[in-house]
Amino acid sequence: MAYTRGEVYIFATERHFHLWAANGADGWEESVWASGYPATDVVDGADRPSGVAIPADVLDDFVVMRFAELYSDGTVSSKIERSMQRYAGNGGCGALVEHGHTLLAAIAMAAVRQDGSAQLSSSAVKITPLAKAVTVSDEAIHVRLADGREVSAPLVWFARLRDASPAARLRWRLIGGGVGIRWDDADEDISVAGLLATH
Repeated sequence: MAYTRGEVYIFATERHFHLWAANGADGWEESVWASGYPATDVVDGADRPSGVAIPADVLDDFVVMRFAELYSDGTVSSKIERSMQRYAGNGGCGALVEHGHTLLAAIAMAAVRQDGSAQLSSSAVKITPLAKAVTVSDEAIHVRLADGREVSAPLVWFARLRDASPAARLRWRLIGGGVGIRWDDADEDISVAGLLATH
């Protein structure tokens, strides 16, 4: 299952996570362990792809520790949102797309003052609402959000979608990991933020 693709490719097998860099750069020279060991990522002056397989349980431990570091420095929410936007199409991001807003809500609640006042501190995060499912009737568009809310709007507000055939209205796809909805046949794009702004 792929988590990231491109210049850095991360994928999982049953027992290992595999990390590959297209340019072969392993950053070994940045490590205090590098002293006395030759660099191995360049052959005949040319870069080459390289990688490593890491046991899943070791990487799981690392991920938990790294998550805690990101939480401590206040950047975990932006990293979650960025990952959902960048990698939503990869199989390894499926659980994050499904549960990301639950995580973001939990992080926001952790920012609530300990005195029980239910007032969010200035470090509270802004949660970006994401669409999860869409239905279109002859009268309205209905969007179910990842956080469980549902929002509807009259179909007459969206002329191209209103004028599209019923079959074309069924052919939608999420864009940006759910920040918007696209109907290619009707050439219509609707943002979740825009829908929520009407309520």
